Amino acid sequence: MSDYCVKESRVYATGHSNGGGFVGTLACSPDHGGQFAAFAPISGAFYTDVKGNQDCHPARSPLPMFEVHGTGDKTIPYAPTKDGSGGPLPSVADWEKDLGNGVHDVRYNPDELSLSYNGGKDCLVLLILILACLPATRAPAAAAAAAAVDPRPATIQAIYIAPPDPFPEVEDFVASTTAEYRLDLARYALPMRQALEAYRADKPSVRAIFMGTRRTDPHSESLAGFAPTDASWPQYMRVNPILDWRYADIWAFILRLDIPFCSLYQQGYSSLGGVGNTRPNPALAVDAEGTRFKPAYELLRDDEERLGRDV
Repeated sequence: MSDYCVKESRVYATGHSNGGGFVGTLACSPDHGGQFAAFAPISGAFYTDVKGNQDCHPARSPLPMFEVHGTGDKTIPYAPTKDGSGGPLPSVADWEKDLGNGVHDVRYNPDELSLSYNGGKDCLVLLILILACLPATRAPAAAAAAAAVDPRPATIQAIYIAPPDPFPEVEDFVASTTAEYRLDLARYALPMRQALEAYRADKPSVRAIFMGTRRTDPHSESLAGFAPTDASWPQYMRVNPILDWRYADIWAFILRLDIPFCSLYQQGYSSLGGVGNTRPNPALAVDAEGTRFKPAYELLRDDEERLGRDV
């Protein structure tokens, strides 16, 4: 990414791809390529940072892409059928027809965006994805030669709505990652609606909040990628980039990139809430007494993720 400077006027795209070849076709298209600052087809088990494998349209340069693919992806047929129906999408027109709703115009300026962050695995993945898509801040050559330059932005706005009885391990992890990833974190120990009202008063410029919500979360089965809050709530657009990620995808991403995570996950907690409503996942128990547990990333089924949560 250090070779690219992404303008705020660019839009981004997320969607499914049958491989880097088609991603290159779409990203380098004369009709669509100029829209993309980066292209991130998200669909599974491992992460690579690649450039397109073909020459771009002469009107533009190649651009960075972040690809996530998995052999078990239920959306992408990796084995073509004889009539080609199971093969890669053959053209940009097919992508527009089937997956074009993954392209969005720029809706918000950076100061209008925030991240919902509580130290959990899902919002941690989302934070890393956001960091990967941000443009690098470039220093003058003289300054760069004089000292090592950290290319990350100054801060990322974030909101932490803490439970009334947070785990000390979670609080410590939130504090350490707030410093590590340079979050401008506003912490509220309030019910969600009151916390959002307070955040609206404290950060009136924020209009949209990135959420680490996935479809397996409660009441999220029919959630859209862009979902406004209910009319009676403080008005924000909820942005859900990892809505269709599975539990295994989250952990594959974290482990493959060796991203530090909260220590409770090593103790068998697969979903984190407060001390009073969260316990190690019984599906990860390794003894009949339930005193020892496998780490959270060894859980296999999405529908067992919240077995350790009372709510």
